[in-house]
Amino acid sequence: MKNILVVDNDPIMLHTFVGLLKSQGSFLRVLSAINVQTALEILAEEEVHILITGMHMSEMDAFELMSLLRDKYPHTRVIVMTNNASSMFRAKIK
Repeated sequence: MKNILVVDNDPIMLHTFVGLLKSQGSFLRVLSAINVQTALEILAEEEVHILITGMHMSEMDAFELMSLLRDKYPHTRVIVMTNNASSMFRAKIK
């Protein structure tokens, strides 16, 4: 079973996206966090295979989370979703 952590500041978006992932079957364990601090607490306690973030988070929160992931959890895959990414944001993500 793969653990997926969804992080988003918007509770409606978070609930919707988590619900969509959970409806895909029992082979995924979907966890959720409303902010970076909660995400870090979950990461400290659970092995997370995939982290999905950035849908409505500020660019600074997304950068902070990805920086911490790179240093402490290098094997966690990250998916950043956004509909309003600046060219600087895309460059920093890469």
